[in-house]
Amino acid sequence: MGKPRSPRYTLICTYLPCSQPFTVIQSQHDRAKYCSKLCHNRANGEAKHLQAHAVRPVCISAYEPCSKPFTVKPSDLLRPGGGTYCSKPCMNQGTALQKTRPLAERFWKKVLIAGPDECWLWQAGTYMNGYGKIWVPERGMHVGAHVVRWFLEHHIWPESGVNICHSCDVHPCVNLHHLWPGTQLENIRDASAKGRMRHNDIGIHWLRRK
Repeated sequence: MGKPRSPRYTLICTYLPCSQPFTVIQSQHDRAKYCSKLCHNRANGEAKHLQAHAVRPVCISAYEPCSKPFTVKPSDLLRPGGGTYCSKPCMNQGTALQKTRPLAERFWKKVLIAGPDECWLWQAGTYMNGYGKIWVPERGMHVGAHVVRWFLEHHIWPESGVNICHSCDVHPCVNLHHLWPGTQLENIRDASAKGRMRHNDIGIHWLRRK
């Protein structure tokens, strides 16, 4: 007896001007779209043509000395910072200018303010652990957004050894009502009481749960 034939499936060519039925074997069933290479090439060629001639949104460069209009791909607007500056030089100049503006002005532009008891989420850059960060020229470095929020309210930076802790446990939150000053030990005890920490068998090291 000969080898049994693999079952064949009937599909419809997805190139609309064709739309003819065609058959494929089982291994091609999930990826076959076109009945021939000719239809494949025509479909891809038309897609590229449409993309090249698609209407592009017009944006205005956020760097005020420039402020000229420019066009972007629609997909660029989905990226963080997409459609903000017309060129890399404008981006560099605009970023440098932003850093010279008052800290409070730059800070509040990056906060999503909600209800008084809700989390106010930081909308800009973050550290790897999820805490917000913002450049502070007087300290020559990035500082946690929640720490800066405490500074803007009390006009003094936390003393050495004092953390600004979250009662809500939401790292990007900068709502002052959710922040409290405490030592590292107090922060660990708070996390332990909420079940966010665990003690090892020896009783020395504390590890955050993932």
